[in-house]
Amino acid sequence: MSFNPPEGANASIEDFEKAIEQVEAKLGLEGQPRAIVFHEKDGRRHLMPSGRGSTASGCERST
Repeated sequence: MSFNPPEGANASIEDFEKAIEQVEAKLGLEGQPRAIVFHEKDGRRHLMPSGRGSTASGCERST
């Protein structure tokens, strides 16, 4: 799953975390381990949350 805000939007880290929490709640994944990979491309922040079993590296951990 990836989160990519619309062009021109300035989403904060807190905005992303709220969105992830909403998706986790809908999928019944609250409390599960996760890693969140933030990156910037063309001046825009994107993220890709990864759950258990992910092979993502260079992750920023969020609890």
